[in-house]
Amino acid sequence: MTEVFFQGYGSWFYEHEVRGNWFPRLFSVSPAGTTFILFPWDDEDRKNSFESMGFFNLTNEDAFAYSITKDSSLIKKLLPSPRYARQSTIQRMADKLEIGGLRVKEEGFYFLIDRNQPFILDFDFKDTDEPNKTETTLKAETITRKYDYSKLLMIIFGMAIDKYGHNPKNPKDTTYSEIGKRLKLQGIPVDKESIAMCLIEGERLYGIDAGTKVVKGVRIEIEQSDLIIIIYGMAVDGYGYSKEKTTRSLVTGSDKNASISGRFANPNHLKTPEHIYHIEISKGIVKDYLDQAQKLLPL
Repeated sequence: MTEVFFQGYGSWFYEHEVRGNWFPRLFSVSPAGTTFILFPWDDEDRKNSFESMGFFNLTNEDAFAYSITKDSSLIKKLLPSPRYARQSTIQRMADKLEIGGLRVKEEGFYFLIDRNQPFILDFDFKDTDEPNKTETTLKAETITRKYDYSKLLMIIFGMAIDKYGHNPKNPKDTTYSEIGKRLKLQGIPVDKESIAMCLIEGERLYGIDAGTKVVKGVRIEIEQSDLIIIIYGMAVDGYGYSKEKTTRSLVTGSDKNASISGRFANPNHLKTPEHIYHIEISKGIVKDYLDQAQKLLPL
């Protein structure tokens, strides 16, 4: 079996072993607060997509196709691995769901990837207890698996509007280049294509969150740990973030004119000629990302 790590969005289904005609064979899984609900399902094209993570096996068909083409875009369906982590989505579902008074079986689940949302499909992960693993690698993997891709992109999107003059309705190639140049001065080399990719996807996610017309997205092929480092560079360059305690506290606090989260919530700062943006990002998340970036960078 080919095992992968996945984090992103998709739909869960449960195939129940039918005995007689008491239950439909296929169920859809839906989150409901802190628990999950099974719904009888007969149309796999109607999907209830929600964020999920964990270790999975490829189907035999997909594993064979990937071994020949190395094209991960062919992979649509994932099967939960029995070697899953304690906090994985399948573990939480299996602990809470029952059918006819009996707990569901983990092997009855399968997952369909939502390719309209950013996701990670990692073929090169290693167990955290594997020997010879460096501290930097462990930190990078921990961050990659922990943080919300959409929040990372939304922070970069907001920073670009606030401090770099980015206008999502009238984007300019020079803005992407300028951000890249200024990050390079902070010791963080990022090409303008990667910056553009982040900002285009950030606008799409903002549109989804705000319930407005959604622009066409792009496929993000940047690790989450790299996105955190981009946020760090923009915080240093645009907001004056530093290791010095007073400055650090100001940028990660709630001041509406000095902190990142405060400025995001202040309509005077995320304003373009066409639109006033409002992005809700808690100061705790900002502080956490910047703290993690410092652990990743050779500072």
